[in-house]
Amino acid sequence: MARIKAVFEIDDIETLKLLANPIAMAVVEFLSRPLSATELARKLEVPRTRLYHHLNRLADRGIIKVAATRKVGAIEERLYQVVARTYRASAKLVGSAEFGEQIELVLTAILDATRSELARALQLGVAKLDQRSGLRSTALGRSRVNLAPEAAHAFVAELEALERRMEKAEVEDGAPYALVFTMYPVPVAEE
Repeated sequence: MARIKAVFEIDDIETLKLLANPIAMAVVEFLSRPLSATELARKLEVPRTRLYHHLNRLADRGIIKVAATRKVGAIEERLYQVVARTYRASAKLVGSAEFGEQIELVLTAILDATRSELARALQLGVAKLDQRSGLRSTALGRSRVNLAPEAAHAFVAELEALERRMEKAEVEDGAPYALVFTMYPVPVAEE
C-alpha cells in the first residue's frame, strides 16, 4: 500500500462541497487502498463512466491521487488512492461564514453515509450488535454526560489516540471497518 498522510485539512468551501457529495464520499472511503475505476465501479455498483467525473474532481482538489498504473491488455489502467486517512475542515474554514452555510450539507453526507453503510452491514449480517459468542466487532451507542472542560479534552484526546491505534493495526488482507466518532459540547436550552 502506498504511504498516505494522516490528515488532509480542507480550507476551501468547494472541496468541502465536493466531499459532501455521496458518490464522492463513497469513492474516498473505498480508496484507502489503490483501486482502478473498474474495481471501484464494481464495489459501488455504479457505471464506471459515472465515476470518472468524480475521480477527476477529487484528484484536481488533491483528495485522491494516481497511486500506480498497470497494463490491462493494451490499455494502461490507473489505480487511485486517497492522500490521507482523515479529512478535516481547517480552523480557517470552520471560522468562515461560508462554512456555517455548508455544515448541514456536510453533516448530512457523513451521517447518512454512516447510517446506510451500518444498516446494510446489519441487514447482511456482516455487523452484529448482539454478539454473545465469538469476537465482538460492532459497537453502537450514544452517551450524554456533564463533564468538566479538562475531562472533555482528555476524552477527545483518547478518541483520537484510539483512531490512530486502529490505523496502525491495519493489515493488507483484513476486512474493512469504519470508525465514526464525534464529541461536542451540547447547546443548553435556556429555561
